[in-house]
Amino acid sequence: MILSGRGAFARATVSVLAVVTMLVACNDTFRFDDSAPLVSDLDAGGDESQATADGASSSCTSDATCGNLRCELTTGTCVPCLAEADCSGAHPHCDVTSHLCVECTAPTDCTSRETCDVTTHRCLDVCNDGDDPCPNPGFVCDITLHLCVECRSSANCAGASTGAICDVPIGRCVQCTGNAQCPPATPVCDRRSGRCVGCLTSAACSGGAQCDKVALSCR
Repeated sequence: MILSGRGAFARATVSVLAVVTMLVACNDTFRFDDSAPLVSDLDAGGDESQATADGASSSCTSDATCGNLRCELTTGTCVPCLAEADCSGAHPHCDVTSHLCVECTAPTDCTSRETCDVTTHRCLDVCNDGDDPCPNPGFVCDITLHLCVECRSSANCAGASTGAICDVPIGRCVQCTGNAQCPPATPVCDRRSGRCVGCLTSAACSGGAQCDKVALSCR
């Protein structure tokens, strides 16, 4: 009986080895470990392609595909402006680097008592010393910056209608100085105004939506 049991065990072992041999012959990537991918390369490629398509919702070949925006042909991106003629109102100048309409791109875009901040593209009131009056109520002359400021730290912005964060380099109270300070509903920080908005360009929109450059929201 013992020999008979061993014979059965031997036959079972041979059967298992035969199955393994067949599987290896059919697919040379067969393995027993759990390091194999849970999806095939084709499935992964499909997901990646969809993600790329969603991220490139602003892809364009002409202005006709951009609604009320312009098509920047080099990158195939819908943008608010390519030239000064695309801008008006409170933001009459085109920053050709970001393709956003801004208040100024150079000091000559501002009055003689203002300068243009190159980061926020705002016209800021300039001053010489502490006795130099500032035109806006609540602003004082920062003699280091030679700018009229309303804050030197966020502690000065408590209760400010424009925001509780001090944009220290320009001395203005704002909602944000970066995207990390914005909520999911309005995830983009518009440095031109210091406000959190839905988008500045269509690259921030998904699902084929475009950025409304007036409302600054995806539509």
